[in-house]
Amino acid sequence: MAVSPYETIGLFSLHSGSIPSARNASLGLVVGIPQGTTCSSQSCIDQSLKLGADEVVTDIGQLQEPALYTWYQTRVKEYSWMISYSSYAPEMELHREVLTCMGNGYLGIRGCFEGERASSEHCPGTFIAGVFEPIPEEAYVKGPRDLLVRCPNWCLVEFAIDDGSFESVFSGQILSYEHSLDFRSAVMSRTIVVRNKQGQDTQLVTRQVASMPSYHVCAIEYTLTPLNYSGKVTIRSSIAVDDPQSVLQPLNILEMGRKEHAEKGIYMVAQTAVHKTMIVLHATHNLMMGAHQVMDSVTVETTPTSVAENHIFSAREGTPYTLHKVVSIFTSRDSEC
Repeated sequence: MAVSPYETIGLFSLHSGSIPSARNASLGLVVGIPQGTTCSSQSCIDQSLKLGADEVVTDIGQLQEPALYTWYQTRVKEYSWMISYSSYAPEMELHREVLTCMGNGYLGIRGCFEGERASSEHCPGTFIAGVFEPIPEEAYVKGPRDLLVRCPNWCLVEFAIDDGSFESVFSGQILSYEHSLDFRSAVMSRTIVVRNKQGQDTQLVTRQVASMPSYHVCAIEYTLTPLNYSGKVTIRSSIAVDDPQSVLQPLNILEMGRKEHAEKGIYMVAQTAVHKTMIVLHATHNLMMGAHQVMDSVTVETTPTSVAENHIFSAREGTPYTLHKVVSIFTSRDSEC
């Protein structure tokens, strides 16, 4: 049939397992229909929405013309600009990070979650046009022997509750997950609700951009909301060479620390191993509660491969706290340097 996916309405039961596939196939409207008696109506509705259903009905007669007209006139137009995923799939994350990359002509950023370091499931990476390095002879593969260098990871933002450790969000129970890239606004975003081993629920909403008019500048908006607890929270924002053994990150760190002059923040100066290209990154931070500055305690910590700024504050249940992270990136190849 000569019908585009956006003109298609798909009806799927929760137990068919087809809702995530239909969502990723970009159908115009994915409708979930709870069936069977093994779950309550509300639990099936919630589960269907979590898997990616746009609407959930208990009877096909609920799909009336006015509602369908509104859907196709408004929400489908919005969604047509977006690529989105409504569930976390570890085995697919490397693939999704590529599909949700952002760039501005000067640099490109993989769509990795801000709280993750390099691993078998995640590969945070910023690549700058023209910054190449030859790969070692023992790593030769078919194809080019010069590869783009993966710059220090400036995206890294993590949190800890009370005196707990900084752990991967995905080591907890993911209660809801949404990852999207809006091609119209060029904003990559995630909304995650996670429950840790202590039963504390936290909502994270992140947004990331690479500036077009100021192409050396990138920014992250990281909003944390304690959903069922109050207490001390630490948000740690880092610049890190998180995979120094990788052939894609052949960097030597020359200098890093905290800038104490007019424009405070943390910085790192790294140099590529062969071509000696210098890469300089500087990050500033601002922690807000709505329109008000948060009275937080700020400390700086360094390791042999990273520099981080810790923002420590007392969080209240149900209150969102937003860390704004603005990063500038330059290299010795830039005429502006």
